[in-house]
Parts: sequence; C-alpha cells; structure tokens
Amino acid sequence: MKKYKRLIRSTPFTEDEKYGFINRQLTETSQSTKVVAELLKERFPQTIIVYSKAGLVSEFRHEFDRINHVHITICIMRWMRI
Repeated sequence: MKKYKRLIRSTPFTEDEKYGFINRQLTETSQSTKVVAELLKERFPQTIIVYSKAGLVSEFRHEFDRINHVHITICIMRWMRI
C-alpha cells in the first residue's frame, strides 16, 4: 500500500526519497551483476569475467551509435564470443 500511495501522490519527491531510491537501485544492480556473473561462470567455466566501468560502456555505445541497452548487451556478448 505504501508503494501505491507513493505512485499516485501529487507532491514532488523529497531529496531524501530521491537519495533512498537511487541507493536501492544501485544495491539491486550490484546484486544482479553478481548473480549474472555467477551464472556466466557456471555456464562458461573457461570464460574470464571482466568488469567494466559505466564510462567504458557509454563510450562503446556512442562509438557504435547504439541507443538500446539490449542491443549493446548483444553486441558485447558477440564481441566477447560468448
């Protein structure tokens, strides 16, 4: 019910609410990244997983003029020959 009330309210979000949301998203992204890395290690045990900074992904996207993140993922996976 709390999430629903937040969704339908007409007042702007406070700075604390924005900060909390961003932190939760970063935590979930970090956790998801770890799970995906483990799945890849299980499926492709000979593969070395290399983490990259967001700036490198952004540079890659701009260099290849890609907007859709799904396409970026596919391109990177092909580049890595997964």
